[in-house]
Amino acid sequence: MGGNIEKIKVDLTEDFLKKTIYWIICKYEMDEFKREQSSSKRALLGGFIDRWMNKAPEFLIFDELLKDKSYSAVNDTFFYTKGESKNAPDILGLIDNDGKQYPFARFKDNKWEVVEGTPFIEMKTFRSDQSLVTIPYTQFHDDHYYAIVESHLEEDYLLSIFDDELFENDEYYNSITSLKEDEFIISNDEGIIKKPDKLTKNNVLGYYNLFGIYKGNDLRKYSLIVEQGDNPMYFSEETEPPSRFNSKKIVNPPIRLTTGIYYFDDDENNIPVDIKIFDGGELLIKHKIKSALDVEVKGHVEVDGIRLNQGMRRLAFKNFEKNGSLKEIAMTKTILECYNEEISAIDKLILEFESIVE
Repeated sequence: MGGNIEKIKVDLTEDFLKKTIYWIICKYEMDEFKREQSSSKRALLGGFIDRWMNKAPEFLIFDELLKDKSYSAVNDTFFYTKGESKNAPDILGLIDNDGKQYPFARFKDNKWEVVEGTPFIEMKTFRSDQSLVTIPYTQFHDDHYYAIVESHLEEDYLLSIFDDELFENDEYYNSITSLKEDEFIISNDEGIIKKPDKLTKNNVLGYYNLFGIYKGNDLRKYSLIVEQGDNPMYFSEETEPPSRFNSKKIVNPPIRLTTGIYYFDDDENNIPVDIKIFDGGELLIKHKIKSALDVEVKGHVEVDGIRLNQGMRRLAFKNFEKNGSLKEIAMTKTILECYNEEISAIDKLILEFESIVE
């Protein structure tokens, strides 16, 4: 299928952050359904902004992807009074430089109807420290496109929207540091009580990476359907093995792994792992516990794209702790990287765009 496997990186600017927050506040004020659903309790604005910041890459990523084209993407910026009406693609269509629009969906009789012969595109954004990509199964279709985006926002990105006075006015800082400490603190040898540093404005807000764009049927090959109550295992990291093994957990004879898809404990109810054994390489399972494999590595061996160190190594696995009752499809981000060149659908999607606007 193929595509440009170079990750597209887009910086979040202060101007675009403000535009996104403006949209989010409008949503907060208008969209009572989403406000109630964002938490078990009615959400305050701060939490609502943080949750809906995932909207930002919907604009930024496709602007960057199509920057050299004679057209741009049209995003779903509508507000909904009923959640069931939100069944539109995240990219609603295209608009060319002359202002002509090419809808991928139209709203009719209280629901969105897909325009025949146009792509259905969903955007899914995940933090850089998240290992798994998950998609609600109700939103998963083999013929849909999924743009997977990795968020690298700075933890204090919201500070940039405050006026400079907040950082420059000493009155604010002095108001929280003016207590006469000797009246209240007799001793503080371990430094448990500290004074805060004066706030500074961070002009670096973070960025987004387009991890890739894929068709649903290709994602299905490297993922697992997870039902409520399931706790599948997924590959987490390579670590040092213990100095001693539990004699009851030693694998004898050792199990030789080969290139291909592997499931922890050979159980296909776990999330798939990619293993590549290069010429002269060898990967032997010699010890197995509930959440790890202790393996001997010889030569060039990769697990989910990570080249393993030589000798005895521990492959650690974690349980996917599913929250909520929704059925989901789950896969590791690392396995997507392993097969990115093979399953990338960016070129295919651009060709569809070109055929629509020609």
